[in-house]
Amino acid sequence: MSRRDNNEGLDHWQLIEQSLSQLSTRLDRIETRLNQLETQRDRQVVLNERRSIDDSGFGSREISTTPQGAIQRDILIGVCDICKKRLYDDEAFRICSSCGRRLCASPSQCSVIYQNKTICIECLKTRFIQLNKTLYKTLVCTANEVSSTTAISEITHSVEEEVRSALKRLIDLGLITKRGFFVFSAYQVTARGMEAIALYRQVWGSDYDTLVFDAELRRYILQKSGVVL
Repeated sequence: MSRRDNNEGLDHWQLIEQSLSQLSTRLDRIETRLNQLETQRDRQVVLNERRSIDDSGFGSREISTTPQGAIQRDILIGVCDICKKRLYDDEAFRICSSCGRRLCASPSQCSVIYQNKTICIECLKTRFIQLNKTLYKTLVCTANEVSSTTAISEITHSVEEEVRSALKRLIDLGLITKRGFFVFSAYQVTARGMEAIALYRQVWGSDYDTLVFDAELRRYILQKSGVVL
């Protein structure tokens, strides 16, 4: 065999080796790419869970994808707009007919029933009738024909000056009226005052201090009636 034939044979094998080397390189690249895709696929099936307060609805769930390719589940939690207690999916809830706030279901200190409509506590105070507990207790005393500021002070555990201010405020609100003059005067509750009592009893009726007040008022009325306790 001539030297020329030997050189051609070597060139032929070199070409084959180069081709195999290039093919191996391409296979390595393909394998690397497949590994990257597999890693991304594994990452995508991982669920990240994020919880947050739903300010615009009553709670929901959403599925989204992060910039890194992971699947994320967003849980939007509905809460009561007054006390911020969570509203669960299977629980009943109320809607304020005045402002649209989401509210806890009954029994609740977050809402009342006013003229067969649900009203939140904030709307009750700002748009309808605003009372504090001293005004409420003084109003209840007046409804039970207790007009003496001294007696109201003892029953409500308030100073007499607070009671006098409360009576004046209740008159200004149109919840009570004053009839007669001087020692012959007496306070009477108006229809609006009776309505206010019914509303705020829903709010404070089960509070400990209100229960104590109710017991003190009942005891006073019985003693005034001549009942020996």
